[in-house]
Amino acid sequence: MPPFLVGYDETEAVLQSRALAGAKLESMGFEVGYRLGERYSKDIHFLQLDRLALIKYFCIHIWTNVFGKHVDKLRSDSSGLYVLHECSFPWISQISCASEADADWKCRPYTQLAVGIIRGALTNFGLAPEVCMEFDFSKSETKPGCLFYIVDHNHPKQLLRQRQILDRDIQARFEEQLREIQLDIQRELDAQRHVTSATSNNHTDTATESKDTRAESTASVAQDPEQSNSTSHGARQSQPDRDPSDAEQEESNE
Repeated sequence: MPPFLVGYDETEAVLQSRALAGAKLESMGFEVGYRLGERYSKDIHFLQLDRLALIKYFCIHIWTNVFGKHVDKLRSDSSGLYVLHECSFPWISQISCASEADADWKCRPYTQLAVGIIRGALTNFGLAPEVCMEFDFSKSETKPGCLFYIVDHNHPKQLLRQRQILDRDIQARFEEQLREIQLDIQRELDAQRHVTSATSNNHTDTATESKDTRAESTASVAQDPEQSNSTSHGARQSQPDRDPSDAEQEESNE
C-alpha cells in the first residue's frame, strides 16, 4: 500500500461516494420529474382534483411515459400516505439479487433516480411529497420489486401530526428550560445558605469571644477592689504620723 493510503478506510470511502452519487441522481431525477410535471400540469389546472386524483393522474400519464407501463398497485390511506407497488420495476428487472443487501448495492442508484422523478412531478402538482423506497422479495427471490412510499406533508392530517410533533418539541424544550432555571435557582439558594451559615458561624465565634472577654473583664474587676483596698491600706500604713506641733504651726501660718 502506498504511504499516503496508510489508514485509508476503503469501505467508508465507498459508502460516502455512493451516498453522494445517490443524492446527485435523486437531484437529477427531481429536475426531470418537475419538467414532466410542467408538461402534464396544463390539463390539471382546469380540473378540481383532490390529492388521490393527482396521484392517479401521475400514475396514468407520467409513470407510463417514463417507465412504459402502468403501476401494478396503488394503495392509500386517509392520512396522506400513498404506496406505489411495482412487482417488476423495469429498470432493475434484469438484475438478479441474492438478498436485500445485494439488491441495495446493485439496484439502489436506479431507484434513487425514480424517487427523484416522483418527487419532482408531485411537487409541480402542488404537493409536498416525501418519497422513500424499499425492495420487495414477496414475488421473486432473485428479482426484487419496489415499494415507493409517498407522504404528502400538505395533507391536513399530516399537518396536524406535524403540529402535534412541533407542540411536543416546544413543550419538551420549555420543560428543559424550566428545569435549567430551577437548577440555577437551587444553586443560588444553596450558595446563599452556605454564605448565611458561614456568616452565622462567624457571628457565633465573635459572640463567644466577646462573652469570654466580658467574663475576663468581670473577673479582673472583681479582683481590682481587693487590690485597691490593699493598696490604700498599705498607703495609710506607710504614711508617717504627724507631729501636733507641726499642725499648730501650720494653723498659725494660715
